[in-house]
Amino acid sequence: MCQGSITELACGHLLVHFSLRCPSNCQYPAVPPAYIEDTCAACHLKYSIEQINFRYDKLLDETRTLYQAAVRESRQEDADALSKKMAQQGFDRSMELAHAAKRRMSGCTDVIWPGKRFDESS
Repeated sequence: MCQGSITELACGHLLVHFSLRCPSNCQYPAVPPAYIEDTCAACHLKYSIEQINFRYDKLLDETRTLYQAAVRESRQEDADALSKKMAQQGFDRSMELAHAAKRRMSGCTDVIWPGKRFDESS
């Protein structure tokens, strides 16, 4: 049996550490999981919002550039389609931000690791 630790986060994700692997190469160490009232980076609200906004800002810039070129070249059908695409991207961004906000874990506090005082820097 493999030795190590499993830590379950408030978001449901696991941190798995192996200190010793056995010949059968188990998927998880044979220990009960500990629990930390915190989320992983991918589930953290601020991180999620930054990533969503970054992705959609880049997409909007690309689409806006295409839209401006279509207007300049008097391609009205293309400009209309790109205008609708920008509106859809705005809607999609709002939906993703709302979904990220729903995943937010209420009541989470700063994690204090065992053996570490609160006033020590990370």
